[in-house]
Amino acid sequence: MDAKEMAVLIDSTELRTDATDKDIDRLCADAVKYGFHAICVYPYWIRHAKEHLKGSGVKVCTVVSFPHGMSQTKEDACARAISQGADEIDWVMNVSAYLSGGEFRKRSFAEMERCSDLAKGRDIVLKVIIERPLLPKDIVPTLVEDLLVHGVEFIKTATGAQGATTPEMVKELSELLRGRAKIKAAGGIRTLSDFQKMIDAGADRVGTSSAVKIVSEAK
Repeated sequence: MDAKEMAVLIDSTELRTDATDKDIDRLCADAVKYGFHAICVYPYWIRHAKEHLKGSGVKVCTVVSFPHGMSQTKEDACARAISQGADEIDWVMNVSAYLSGGEFRKRSFAEMERCSDLAKGRDIVLKVIIERPLLPKDIVPTLVEDLLVHGVEFIKTATGAQGATTPEMVKELSELLRGRAKIKAAGGIRTLSDFQKMIDAGADRVGTSSAVKIVSEAK
């Protein structure tokens, strides 16, 4: 896989609290230069990035309820992100509610379905972040089936805030999904070797704040 082939599989990410407009401008310029699939920014920067990327073909991805998934306004946040021009949304699952089970889990899935329907109705890609590094291994098969039953089409491994994604985690998801949903690997992916391991394990997309470094290593 050459640098161009790699770039179209990458969401180049800037989610630092202290990132300025100049950092977002640089992120967008690099995405156009290298041909990344998307840039991923906080909702505050959607309009700014959308204007900067106009006509480039690079998608604008944003995050909802990042990084803990505890927001009670996810549906409103998705609607606003879409109205501002987001092409893709990385949506953090409420892991606390899921692990609590019962009515808490049901409400979490209902919330997920509403946001998913909202996205699908506007041809927006919604990726559900499951925070795999936090999850007990034995519940992952059940979680995957639950997500599929509720219409999830794209699963993202982690925010990066609760630990790094390993190739083994991606392989596990790939074997459980069997092509029924796509996988975005994210969290601790900083080198060309990291990237390649994720793709080899079954990732369809990779999210990283080291996108330029990774593709530069491939040249």
